[in-house]
Amino acid sequence: MRYLIETYGCQMNVAESNAIEALLKGRGLEKTDVPDEADVVILNTCSVRKTAENRIWGRRGFYSAVKKRRPLLLIVTGCMADRMKDQLKADAPFVDHVVGNNHKADLPSLILGEDVLDKDSYSFFERSYKEGDYSCYVPIMNGCNNFCTYCIVPYVRGREVSRSPEEIVREVCFLDSKGVREITLLGQNVNSYRAELSGRRIDFPDLLELLVPCLDNIPRIRKISMTT
Repeated sequence: MRYLIETYGCQMNVAESNAIEALLKGRGLEKTDVPDEADVVILNTCSVRKTAENRIWGRRGFYSAVKKRRPLLLIVTGCMADRMKDQLKADAPFVDHVVGNNHKADLPSLILGEDVLDKDSYSFFERSYKEGDYSCYVPIMNGCNNFCTYCIVPYVRGREVSRSPEEIVREVCFLDSKGVREITLLGQNVNSYRAELSGRRIDFPDLLELLVPCLDNIPRIRKISMTT
């Protein structure tokens, strides 16, 4: 099987698409950039900006035409899938699956016809590394609790969930061993990072201290995004 992933929106979507790609390759699927060669197309969508949603509606029409020519499994995932699940199913019946952010990690199992667990919480991927990457994204938290009047993020990404410090340290140490020179710690609100380690509360500055022993070859750490 050959897969094609189109990614729209934020850096978190890029990181998650990289992670999905690694899982698909690990299950024996091959990448293609040609729609007419793909057996599976995944549209990883964004709802923060209207322009991103408009592009997806356009791609929806494009892949509808492709499916009339040849068999194709079409999957819409990401924030648009969470915000407009029922509308997408009603207006685009040729879309085979609409998968929210909480279930992105289940996409390989879904594609291969395996059982998928029903869950409400967000699952972090083991890593978002692509072979040869010089710079890499490292998600550390997901969601937001602020509910600003102008922002849709809490409604499509959910409440804040912090990734375990052990998993983050393990990923950063792996990236350091692969020759990555820059990492960007990701979250909708990274300064709200809160976790526990051996009964101790860990916040964002504490996490940075935990990462220091892993940084033999990585001279730069960046962060996105921070709110007050």
